[in-house]
Formats: sequence, structure tokens, C-alpha cells
Amino acid sequence: MPFSAQKLGSLVDPLFLVVAALFNSLAPILIRNTQDEENEYTYNRACFFFFAEVIKLAIAAVFCVLLKINQDPEAEKMIVSSDLFKRYLGLGFCFFAQNNLSLFSLKHFSTSGYMLMMNSRIVLIAVLSITVLGKRLNGVEWSAVLLITVGSVQHNVSRDSNANLRVPFEGLLVMLSCAGAAAIGNVYTQLVMQKSDQPIMFQNLQLYLAGVGFNGINWLLTVLVWKTEDEWLGKIDLSVVIAICFFAVYGLSISFVLKRFGALTRTLLGAVAIVLTGIWDYFIGTTMDIIDVCTYATIIIAVYLYSEMGPKINPPKS
Repeated sequence: MPFSAQKLGSLVDPLFLVVAALFNSLAPILIRNTQDEENEYTYNRACFFFFAEVIKLAIAAVFCVLLKINQDPEAEKMIVSSDLFKRYLGLGFCFFAQNNLSLFSLKHFSTSGYMLMMNSRIVLIAVLSITVLGKRLNGVEWSAVLLITVGSVQHNVSRDSNANLRVPFEGLLVMLSCAGAAAIGNVYTQLVMQKSDQPIMFQNLQLYLAGVGFNGINWLLTVLVWKTEDEWLGKIDLSVVIAICFFAVYGLSISFVLKRFGALTRTLLGAVAIVLTGIWDYFIGTTMDIIDVCTYATIIIAVYLYSEMGPKINPPKS
């Protein structure tokens, strides 16, 4: 039986989500790979996401120019609105805060621990989905939300043999702030992007322009005003360059997921990425105890509940 275009189209969404989950799981690993033996950064952290945003902005700009050159009907929708751009400024600030807090958080967390705590944002996303987006969650979705929350938090608030928290209190506060910024940014992105019929790359162009602005200002302040960094760049090696390029591609994939599938699916995708990150950690020699195993088991059950028993995804009509 020939492999029809319709069958191929039905595989696009699942394959895209698998690739996005893979990217999600590799993100904290690549950042940790840029740290030294004392979990410190030898480069100016403020420039990391600035360069990533510049790359994303350039890619989005090329796509928009091609739409214009080819006289695509979608190009007629590429109109800048001051009101809409203000919303993209808000989005840009949310992701700017999340990205820069994540660099600080990974000084205190393992890669798996970081992914676990980031998914505690699902509670806030669920609440915002109800209050802001008007989405009603059924019993299966609420069960998945609660299970992922338990699985995300139990790992890092557990205590070691000396009855100390696995993660310092300072690290937990920063991580929760990071998760909060991510939750607000995800829901706000869905609210803005899904209600707009503009081409997604034009939407991204405005979002990344805001990102370049916020990260650029932060970069200037760290060197000229706050004096928290002595050098403009610091020691940038191949691992940093690879991580910057990776985050540019990763950021592009996130916007597609949020526009097509929504913030809750994006977070559940992150839950799948937790398990993948745990697998990467295992292969690079990180030990896993019973708490880790129970955490991953809880999250797998939650994702199964949502994917197999929850509502099916109905992509918007083209």
C-alpha cells in the first residue's frame, strides 16, 4: 500500500513533538557543559542569550524577506501594530527573565533536577489556562497536573543523609522564579500568537527583536553599570558557541509548539524531556537513587494519563 501524503501529514505533528522533547532534554546539559569544574561560567553570561536571540532574529528576518520576495499572500498580513508589539515586549521580558535565571539555577541543580523543578510550573500554567485562556481542564488533565507536580518537587525538596535539602534554599527560590517566568511566558505566548493570523515567523521577528533589546541592555549594564562582569565576552570556547547555536534552534521550536499545541502541551512535553534528561545523565555516569526512580515513574504515569486518556489535539485548520 503506497505511503500517501495524508499519512505523511499525520506523522508530522508527532515527529515534531518528539524532536522538540529531545531538544528540551538537551538544553540544560549543553549549558552545564559550558561550566567549569566549580559550576561557574568563564564567559559573560549576559552575552549568551543575546547572541542566541540575534541568530533567531536573523533567521526570522530571512523567512519574512522570502515571503515578500515570493509575493506570498501571507506577506500581506505582516503589518506592525504598536498595540501588538507592546505585547511582544511583555513576552520578550518573560523569556529574558527565564533564560537568565536558568543560567544561575544550573549552578545549584543537576540537569535532571533543573528539568524536574521547571515542571513545577505546570500548576501555574493550569491556573492561567483557566483564568486567562478560558480553558476547562477535565479530571484526567488535573490528575496529570498533580502527578507531574509531585514528581517535579519531591526530588529536590528531599533530604540527603545529613538531613539537608538537596538544593540550597537560595537555589530553590531562583528556580521557582524561573519556573514562574516560564509559565507566564508560555501562556502569554499562546494567548498572543494563537489569536493572531500573522505568519509565525513575523510574530517571531517581533518577539526576538524584543529579546535582543532586553538582553543587549542587560549585557551593557553588567559591564558598564553593575560591574558584575569584568569582560565583554570572557572565555568563549567551542562548547559555548555550540550551546548558543543550539538555543537559537531550540527557541524557534518552542514558538511553533506554543502556537500549534498550546502551553499545557508544551509543559507536558517538558515532562517527557525530564525522562530523556535522566537517561542522558545515566549514560554520562550520574547515579540515580530510589527517589529519582520514583520521580521518573510518577511523571511517566502522568504523561500517559494525559496522552492516552486526555483530550485529543485538534490542530487549527490551515
